[in-house]
Amino acid sequence: MQPKPDRGEFSFGNAVVDTQPLTAAGQTRLAKVMALMTAHPEASCILAIYRQKVSGIATRSDLLNVLATRSDWVTMKLSQVMTRNVITVSATAPKPLLALLEQLQQHDLSHLPVVDEQARLVGLIAKPQLLQALHRQTVAAQSPQQAPQQVQFSQHSRRTQLLAEITQKIRQSQIGRAHV
Repeated sequence: MQPKPDRGEFSFGNAVVDTQPLTAAGQTRLAKVMALMTAHPEASCILAIYRQKVSGIATRSDLLNVLATRSDWVTMKLSQVMTRNVITVSATAPKPLLALLEQLQQHDLSHLPVVDEQARLVGLIAKPQLLQALHRQTVAAQSPQQAPQQVQFSQHSRRTQLLAEITQKIRQSQIGRAHV
């Protein structure tokens, strides 16, 4: 098992890559994996590693599902929890953010390990960070005039929605009183 205390990041095609993802050998017992995940609450998954290469991924959800459904989880190993094939992305051939997002969505994934030319792990792209990077890229691409107009429209839209909700509640309240 390799706990990584200093979590670094680098830019990969404008996406944020965690250069210190949580890793463990596939033969690691789930009790140790759970302790490691508990010690690193910021980690949304753990990567199973064999000879510096990713052999699988287990998300917090995968682990919780095993805890909830299997009474023998204490004797299980990390490799037994992983249910999907590992799909990686090459660090030497960065893809546009939208292509990365499409890859995640196409395979119904939440994480993409980033590997070097020898398929060794160099980092991890998580879907929430990818979405944030995509949002930042979109906002940065807008002209300075468009951004305030969009914020103003968004605030107006929210106020209109709240007013409609309040009006509906008042009407429901009056109808309720009329029937009493």
